Amino acid sequence: MKQMQVPSEILNIMEILENAGFQTFAVGGCVRDSLLALTPHDWDLCTSALPEETIQTLHAFPIFPTGLRHGTVTVFLSDRPVEITTFRSDGSYRDHRRPEKVIFLPEITEDLRRRDFTINAMAYSPRRGLLDPFDGQGDLNNKILKCVGDPSIRFEEDALRILRALRFSAVYNLNIESSLSKAIHNKKHLLSAISKERIYRELTKLLTCKTPGQTIAEFMDVLAAALAIPEKPLIKSISAAVFLDALPPVFYIRFAALFQLFDLSQPDIILENLKLDKLTLTKIQNLLQLQKLPLPVSLPEARRMVGCWGIELLYVSLFLHQTQRRFFKTKKFSEESCIKAKLLFDRIQEQNLCCSVKELAITGRDLMAAGIPSGPAIGEKLQQLLDLVINGFIPNEKNVLLHQLFL
Repeated sequence: MKQMQVPSEILNIMEILENAGFQTFAVGGCVRDSLLALTPHDWDLCTSALPEETIQTLHAFPIFPTGLRHGTVTVFLSDRPVEITTFRSDGSYRDHRRPEKVIFLPEITEDLRRRDFTINAMAYSPRRGLLDPFDGQGDLNNKILKCVGDPSIRFEEDALRILRALRFSAVYNLNIESSLSKAIHNKKHLLSAISKERIYRELTKLLTCKTPGQTIAEFMDVLAAALAIPEKPLIKSISAAVFLDALPPVFYIRFAALFQLFDLSQPDIILENLKLDKLTLTKIQNLLQLQKLPLPVSLPEARRMVGCWGIELLYVSLFLHQTQRRFFKTKKFSEESCIKAKLLFDRIQEQNLCCSVKELAITGRDLMAAGIPSGPAIGEKLQQLLDLVINGFIPNEKNVLLHQLFL
């Protein structure tokens, strides 16, 4: 291969370790992405130096012992943290996540053997070139995803690799090799041992890649297991694939669409168990709820919906309706009703129409200054004024609103 473009600060770290007598390689995702002519997000290094030797050799740099038990220290450079791990092999796994113990090794080949997929089991050194004992480069060129060794054993070690396989397939457009695909389906129950936070992070990466649809459609049973969905998924695979890919690569939009494909009777219970951040959870719940509501047929209806849900979410919901209609031939809403709703929302935006109490040209303080006593009466009066404005009886002008108080 051509000389890999390694950032100068990373090269400097590698040279310092090499000059001290320790073999050092860039490893994993940064090698994979470089071979694909992509810019790596992170640079991970592995070395023959033991953790304490790494710390001593790189004493001039800020270092944090992030995982000494597993041979990892983190070096902080000017623009990035870099994890440096001693060559190792792993002992037995009991929690489907981490090995109970590790054995440090003097050379790298066995270290690469413990990794998940061939495309991640490559290493690079400016002094030694590319090390690729499992032909990860060939698999990249042939657009195929394979495990290093027996995929069932790899998943028993760390069940999150099941979702990582789906993500790599979707992100890099790789065909999942048959034995790997079989193991993914057969071992999906192991995902119940994985924390919801780790599953959420992996699903975020999967759903926000460019075209995850085909992978998701093929492995809906695996996604159901990851999300602890007890009901049998109902899905048309070809339609589901193109449907998901037609949506913007925004997590809450595609996640809500995925839940619709499962046709769940009680989605909130499952959603609340997923440990999503509050903002994302609220967006998904609101979008799913909006999908059940009728579309507005008049400007006052549209304005009330905007005041309640926000214009952005309404546009997203409308786009979701239109996309579902295109790929699933749903008859829930006609094309004409979707077009009419969009025109109403467009008019609200273009004319900057008032849709909520906070958008009124008058505030609670104005009402109190006009003699309305503080308390529930303020909110009630503001709501009355908003209803008059939304229904088009009076304009949203301060003088008109104040005058209306005394009629």
